[in-house]
Amino acid sequence: MEFRLLSQQEALQFIAEIGSQGNLFEIDLGEDICFGTDKWVNVGRIWLYPGGQVSETETRYDEFCAAKFGGFEWQLPTTDKLRENIFKFLDSSSYPKESVEKAFREGLQDVIRRTLLLLPVFDVETISRIPLQRPITIVTDTSAVHQGGLDFVCRFLTPWARIKVPAIVHMEILAQVDNYLSKIRWSSDNKKKAQSNPATLRQHLLSQGGQRTLLRLEFHSDAEMERGDLGADPLRGIVTSSSDSEDKALGLQNVTRSFADRLIVETARRFQTEVRPSHPLALLTSDRGMARMAMAEGIDVLFFQARSVPKFDGRTLTGTLFHPFKPSLYTVSLTTLLWELAVSFGCLRIHNPETNASLQLWGIPSSEGVTWQPLHIKDDLLWGQFAPGTSTRIISVQPDTSSFAFVPDVTASKQQTSSSSLLNTDLLPEGYAFSPDRMFQLIKSLVETRELTTEIAQATIGLKHQERFNLYKNFLRSGSFIEIHGDRIKSTQSLMSLWQSILSRDITSFLNYLRKIPSFEKVYNYVKRLKVVEPHDKELPLRNKAKSTYIRLGEAACAWLNITNRGIVITDNKPELTDFANVAVEVYKLICSQGDTEWVLTGLWLEELAFRHHIHPIFVRELLEKARFQKLLDVYVEGSTPDTRFEQHNFWILKISDAIPQLEKIFLYHGDFLIPGTATVRIKVEGAKNAS
Repeated sequence: MEFRLLSQQEALQFIAEIGSQGNLFEIDLGEDICFGTDKWVNVGRIWLYPGGQVSETETRYDEFCAAKFGGFEWQLPTTDKLRENIFKFLDSSSYPKESVEKAFREGLQDVIRRTLLLLPVFDVETISRIPLQRPITIVTDTSAVHQGGLDFVCRFLTPWARIKVPAIVHMEILAQVDNYLSKIRWSSDNKKKAQSNPATLRQHLLSQGGQRTLLRLEFHSDAEMERGDLGADPLRGIVTSSSDSEDKALGLQNVTRSFADRLIVETARRFQTEVRPSHPLALLTSDRGMARMAMAEGIDVLFFQARSVPKFDGRTLTGTLFHPFKPSLYTVSLTTLLWELAVSFGCLRIHNPETNASLQLWGIPSSEGVTWQPLHIKDDLLWGQFAPGTSTRIISVQPDTSSFAFVPDVTASKQQTSSSSLLNTDLLPEGYAFSPDRMFQLIKSLVETRELTTEIAQATIGLKHQERFNLYKNFLRSGSFIEIHGDRIKSTQSLMSLWQSILSRDITSFLNYLRKIPSFEKVYNYVKRLKVVEPHDKELPLRNKAKSTYIRLGEAACAWLNITNRGIVITDNKPELTDFANVAVEVYKLICSQGDTEWVLTGLWLEELAFRHHIHPIFVRELLEKARFQKLLDVYVEGSTPDTRFEQHNFWILKISDAIPQLEKIFLYHGDFLIPGTATVRIKVEGAKNAS
């Protein structure tokens, strides 16, 4: 599918489809030069919160409205998880990975502050003066543009605040734009040096993020920006060669900081002469050196911090927040956040892991033939690409059937009462569609409290619709893991044992407990009988809606492996060590015979072991380590760049993070699974010494 220009209004329709039926969706960021093409760094997950049922005369607050008016939550990853996500796509270059991580984190923090999901933290004296009671002229520096200070003033302090952006601020940002575009993106020689280079990512974030802020406030804000004319002479000579070794490799230039700071202070002093003496003027900055210089010149300072506090790691941010100075709420549209992220980092992808529906947004598309026009700025357009996935629905204002796992007959539904019991999911014996991560949250709460009301249990996992929650409840009840007493849900001893098997990652016990679920057992027996279930097998006793849920749970329990374009393969074979050594070499030689190299893709080797010998990749990893230790196998690995042609070849494993279980997607062809700590994109397996 080709890219096309999208407005925020058009994107809302796609976002509503991706987040329909209460499903979460992942949000990934990319920078095609620093990280590489089709490399996506995950920065968390998002939920939309539509309203409940309404009368026929009212308009339903659906997923479209939730995305537009801030009805969402963004769960950000922890520090360690974000670091892992970033390091995954960096090659072993001479540039320190920590520097790339720092640039990425600072850029993400800046976007969060500019969209006002988190507010800048001002010093005590500044807080005592706001909200403003009299007009004031505020002069901004470059840090205020990048780190959200200017956005805060425009949204909360106008019209009392008269905003002046010095010409030197524009020049600093334009110099950053020129450095990035001419020295990196449009230079084929420097592009190779720019991979995994923190300067590449930093220049992209500062240039595109800063320029978008000024353009956005000019064209899409009610704030009035006043600019003074400094003339050309004072600006001459402030751009010099950079002394930074990384920047030298790219031929970058830097604006001389001390001279630029001084010109901003001089601009503030000039503005001061244009107003009456009693009119206050202040410099908005997060730069300590700039603040001290201004204070030494007798200029008042509005000082804020944006990158040190508050921390965003592991937090859940929402688009509906309390106004800092009024007893009211303000909202941030989800598209506002996505647009800011896409322009600042270069590209963005949101995708629903259950339906595979996705939307990509590009600030600077990597495709050839894509042009830029001033209209893109004026109408706030981005290049986008929407993939509808396997199961999406048409967004509608109908209040009743949107949260169900199926759509009943409309005529019949009008004759039904509002009681959810008439649409009980017991009518759906062929599987339950739900989020495994939310199911783990529900189990954890039931184990800790032993008993919950239906209302509290539903709120625990953030579901708004009773019918949707019934899928979770009935799944557990069908396996005798819970008992229902009126509106109360009570855990059983089986649920306690299931929870222990999950926390201890006892895969065998986990699978045995899953098989107590009749619908899961039915699917397991079907796959076990056929060995390989074709991708579009119509006899599979599982509804399409529930297929994603059951595949994930089964893969995490090592019951099967879903191989793209080949089907669901049973993986119940865990051979003896010597037998494994034999089949490992056998499969390796088979793959080699079909090519012209002794290095085979690790993902292909793992898939063939599963397809031909029904050995799950988790068992392969465990057996391979033992075989190497006992000198049964000699294994050589090659850590090249992951082959992104096989992104759909993945599976799910059970992972425990902060005592909370969750399912994590593993990419078979990335080479970071088989031997922990070692890049194994390609593999060579030799002589089973004692296993011939």
